[in-house]
Amino acid sequence: MIISWGWKIVILYCSFVAMMLFLVVLSVRENIDLVVDNYYEQDLKYETQIQKMKNAKQLQQDITLQYAVSDKQVVLHYPKLEETLQGNITLFRPSDRKLDFQVPINVDSANSQVISAADMKTGLWRVKIEWAQGKTPYYTEHTVFVE
Repeated sequence: MIISWGWKIVILYCSFVAMMLFLVVLSVRENIDLVVDNYYEQDLKYETQIQKMKNAKQLQQDITLQYAVSDKQVVLHYPKLEETLQGNITLFRPSDRKLDFQVPINVDSANSQVISAADMKTGLWRVKIEWAQGKTPYYTEHTVFVE
């Protein structure tokens, strides 16, 4: 049986439409998490974020971060400061926002803080530290790969 060129065009057109519908269904099912829900408001406040980052770079010593694989702990070492620190540490998972969590800054006598990574899934995490000493705000960001 020979199919005429008219039917070949109809079959080609119908298969193209079917492929496009399949791709639309796949793209609608894809879960795309935004970093934050109110990204427009945060974008407007980004100038203050830049100032906090500049303040952190002017410090003689920055906050250092270490990941202890054997103890499953994230250890933060703060610079020696005269006043107590206030702020939050946000552990941000870029691939799944449901895993994000915050910890308040709680500096011990050795100017360090230990955060347990036992419940953290393996993979890349961003540690966003936003703190203030007196009236001066600071912001530092580190990355850690939890194993």
